[in-house]
Amino acid sequence: MNFKEFDRDEIRFQYPADWEIEIEEEEDQMGWTVSVASPDSAFLVIAYRVDEEPSRLVEAALESLREDFQDLDAQPTMETLNKQPAFGYNIEFITLDLTNTAWLRGVDGPEGGILIMGQMTDQDRPMYEQPLRDILDSLSWEE
Repeated sequence: MNFKEFDRDEIRFQYPADWEIEIEEEEDQMGWTVSVASPDSAFLVIAYRVDEEPSRLVEAALESLREDFQDLDAQPTMETLNKQPAFGYNIEFITLDLTNTAWLRGVDGPEGGILIMGQMTDQDRPMYEQPLRDILDSLSWEE
């Protein structure tokens, strides 16, 4: 499989070459958001915010999801990304009669917080869970 690399503000990751990438600048220039999407419905979003606490980013994202999906099930979790503790949630919800699996993670970045959200339908999970995890495993930044 061929890969491309994203590199901005000392934050880097690799993603499959056949996935689409989109970058959005924050109007206040205090951050950006990059999303990579599979040819189907799986995607990963990484948002970087200067001078922002990762826990605040995670809680705001979870609250936004809860507004859209009242039956959302969120289980707190902790993992390690780039040798740093990453707090977040493993999430399940139903939309368009499909069960969706998502995860939110927040971690300290170079000068602010990094929010990571991955999502896929259970139908796409066998094909895209590993590529999403590979993107996370390749995520790195300098301290």
